[in-house]
Amino acid sequence: MGVAIDRRGALLVADDVGNKIWRVVPAQTQSAL
Repeated sequence: MGVAIDRRGALLVADDVGNKIWRVVPAQTQSAL
């Protein structure tokens, strides 16, 4: 397991057992116009 922050500020989580890389970003909200 490893973690890092990419250039855009997202959290990257590497799961070496499951052979996956997860990119975690905040949920986007829409504003009313």
